[in-house]
Amino acid sequence: MASLANAVLVDTLEQCQDAVAQLSQETEVAIDIEGVELSRAGEVCLIQICGPSSDKVFLFDIHTLKDKAFEEGGLKKLLESDVIKVFYDLRTDNDALHHLHQVHVRASYDLQVLRQLKFQDSTDIYLHGLKRVLAGFLKESNCLTEEQVHKVDAVKEQGHELFTPENGGTQLWKERPLRPILVDYAAIDVQFLLHMKRLWTPNDPAEAAQLHQDVMKASEHRLKCFVALPQEDALNQSAKKLRDFYEASDTSRILHVPSHKKGALIGKKGANIEAIQAKSGAKVCLKDDVALVIGLPQQVEAAVQLILPKIASR
Repeated sequence: MASLANAVLVDTLEQCQDAVAQLSQETEVAIDIEGVELSRAGEVCLIQICGPSSDKVFLFDIHTLKDKAFEEGGLKKLLESDVIKVFYDLRTDNDALHHLHQVHVRASYDLQVLRQLKFQDSTDIYLHGLKRVLAGFLKESNCLTEEQVHKVDAVKEQGHELFTPENGGTQLWKERPLRPILVDYAAIDVQFLLHMKRLWTPNDPAEAAQLHQDVMKASEHRLKCFVALPQEDALNQSAKKLRDFYEASDTSRILHVPSHKKGALIGKKGANIEAIQAKSGAKVCLKDDVALVIGLPQQVEAAVQLILPKIASR
């Protein structure tokens, strides 16, 4: 049975070097990041990392250590090493690392990708967030007692209440010392990721190896595409809610659709968008002011060329 996280705050250079040395011995680690408006336009305040050989969750205090954590502290070397880094939705975390700290994470493994490839219905165009998935995982896995599950729920609920604007919002990640509830909140977010990976990995070795390869390939592609997006697209919260691939080899493209052009794109009873999908082979998802195009690279490009004339301003 898993216990609740043993959080270790790392806020000196020596502690950072020691923690990195321990984590570098692992074959895989789980990672999550907290910060102020976390993105390329925000600030990384905390990086949580844990490995399978210990119950410790190291909370690297980036707000205090700043770039020293990555350089002298060794975090950059760890993040760019062959050690597998397990995230749940790697996009925002890696976007911040890439643009704010020039850290280019290698060997990434996205559990959101794994979950989509293995479980998600192809008709579901929305991504499932960690809060929802963690609740389902704890119920399915029975890795905690009922009392521990209630404690996890309470910590997450208190944390979410703190992040409302009237209570300080994400600026609270810059407070020092960190509030105990935020330490617990941050540690819980990363603690169960490796457990999820094990539970969702098939027992058959050949099937497991193929799935691992597919997830690694799709994760690398997802990371590379997201950090290369224009800032307006990378910060678009509506687009992040939409599924951005269906198969490991898929790519995606985001197009902004002016409100007065939605009708022209959709067509009567969806005729235009259905024709674009049929002709290109790509999937086109429309949500708010965003058209998300998913498929093989050549399919995506074909669909984009069909969409652009319909949404062009006149």
